[in-house]
Amino acid sequence: MAGFEINEWAAYAERIGCKSAELTLDYPNNPAHPEVKDAILGLNLEEIALHAPFVYSDIGSISERHRLASLEDIRETAELARQLDAKKVTVHPGSKTKFSEREGRSRRALGASFALLDKVGLENGVRIAIENMPFRPRSFLNDNIHDLDSAKKVAEMAVEHENIGFCLDVGHARTTENCLTLMEVFKKRIWDVHLHDSDGANDHKSIGKGTLDFERIIPELKRHYKGTAFLENVDETGFEENKRAVMLLNP
Repeated sequence: MAGFEINEWAAYAERIGCKSAELTLDYPNNPAHPEVKDAILGLNLEEIALHAPFVYSDIGSISERHRLASLEDIRETAELARQLDAKKVTVHPGSKTKFSEREGRSRRALGASFALLDKVGLENGVRIAIENMPFRPRSFLNDNIHDLDSAKKVAEMAVEHENIGFCLDVGHARTTENCLTLMEVFKKRIWDVHLHDSDGANDHKSIGKGTLDFERIIPELKRHYKGTAFLENVDETGFEENKRAVMLLNP
């Protein structure tokens, strides 16, 4: 649930009969603002998960000022999660470039961020779920099926920490052609799931509007994950389409 003004949340949730939601706390919804907490409590949800700010966030940045500012946003999100009794916070893995990858600098920065996020998770009683990204040249965890070495290294760094796991975004994984493979890479550390369709180039489509083989993916997903899978939609129509599709796939 992203891109909504605070005063739109309650009305939208009521219209769609929402009982569980993952709420994205990016502009204009600052996790440190008290009205954000009040708005979320007003939704009367049975289950809440939070998605940390990501538009300008980069936990893999080799600029220490940028990296620490990004981590501060996540810390504030985790503190809000504790107050709301939300058990997980989803985080984007940051970016890399040819320059920042020299001598492994961005990877070391990401590892340092994981160590701090592990402490943040422990202090607030939440799990931190690192999300795989769609195909884009400058992001971590966006490896295609033919080149998973980087994803495996990131996974190895993450699982060194008790409170760091993964959010499997199946639509993102379609753009890198590696959904089933990522399930194996992430294994028992899949702590969150985002559901939407993709045609391989464009994601966040309603289920059935792309080319993901959900009849194959859903049974495999159930082997690796027992929690709530959150539908990612850009509008109310897409939510209804996805809800009907999931009911057909999971009677």
